[in-house]
Amino acid sequence: MRVGFSDVDSEKEHIEFLKATTTGPVPQPCKHYQSEEFEHLVRKNITGTAIKSAWPTLSPAERTPITGQVVELISELPNLAADRVCLAIHTSLVD
Repeated sequence: MRVGFSDVDSEKEHIEFLKATTTGPVPQPCKHYQSEEFEHLVRKNITGTAIKSAWPTLSPAERTPITGQVVELISELPNLAADRVCLAIHTSLVD
């Protein structure tokens, strides 16, 4: 859940942009509401295991396709507009 003052419509637009232009997982907004002090955007969690914790337990054969997926995701980044990438990075660091 992201809490604070923000432009939720813009954030939803950026999420849709990432969903349409990348192959990686993108959190889906499921609820938006405003309380007395904050604007809230609730997103569904992305299911799975963090690569940081899974990697040491994987065999070389299991790591190979994951490595290819990471390379593919990284290769998509130059195609994104800089302002949208900065928002996506900032959002993930804040959450």
